[in-house]
Amino acid sequence: MSDFQLKYPNLFTPIQLGNTVFRNRIFCAPTGYQLLRDRKRPPYDAMCYFERKAMGGAATVTMGECVVDNLRGRSGANHTELDDPENIGPLSVIANGVGKYGAVPVVELQHAGMFGTLAPEIAGEPVYGPVDMIIHGAVAYPEDRHIHEMPEHAIEDVIEKFANAALVAKRAGFGMVLVHGGHGWLLSQFMSPKINTRRDRWGGALENACGFR
Repeated sequence: MSDFQLKYPNLFTPIQLGNTVFRNRIFCAPTGYQLLRDRKRPPYDAMCYFERKAMGGAATVTMGECVVDNLRGRSGANHTELDDPENIGPLSVIANGVGKYGAVPVVELQHAGMFGTLAPEIAGEPVYGPVDMIIHGAVAYPEDRHIHEMPEHAIEDVIEKFANAALVAKRAGFGMVLVHGGHGWLLSQFMSPKINTRRDRWGGALENACGFR
């Protein structure tokens, strides 16, 4: 066994990022909890689920599919709403449950953009994306949908919502946030040259398309 060497010798050693010490280099991928009840509040079962992941020994446990904008940011019914102040209590329970087993609790911030639910349309408000377009039938949206170009005031509002969501996570006891910039959601829609063909300061060069920062 003296000749045995790990391919990644630092995998199980602590690392410090900023003021936070992580017990190893294993960061769990975000996973959502799909059995939300009582106005989309995470139930006690969710705390048990994330606690069990923390007991496994990873450095972080990430609560995924948490939306920063309840009105336009959801892509389904089972997303925890970070702009609902009454969710701070249940989120605190989850963060404390993860932290007591030595893992850093993390929350994922996401916004669906042009793949948002029909709720805004029902309320008579537009669904926003990077540009004005028609989405033709897809699995989740069998009918054509008119997507409106997100005006600058709405872009700035979304940026503020991401910041406010991060503050909610901090107040609830989470040690880190993960900004969801993939899988076709709002941030990746703006970073895609095929989708984002805007000619203002929120389109064109990649630096402009990455303006959500």
